[in-house]
Amino acid sequence: MAISAGFDAYENDPLASLGLTTEAYRKIGERIVRLERPVFAVLEGGYDAANLGRNIEQLILGLGG
Repeated sequence: MAISAGFDAYENDPLASLGLTTEAYRKIGERIVRLERPVFAVLEGGYDAANLGRNIEQLILGLGG
């Protein structure tokens, strides 16, 4: 399963901001893991430089990393 990991949906992102919190990225990862499929991710976007790393980290932690 491929994840198009776009972080521009983050609540403070200056480009798109769809209101997702950092915690939401972890929950997304946890839901994906429940599908019990091999997975890889490709970074697609995210323009809030102050929080991008933290959001990526939470997705990875949600995936079990």
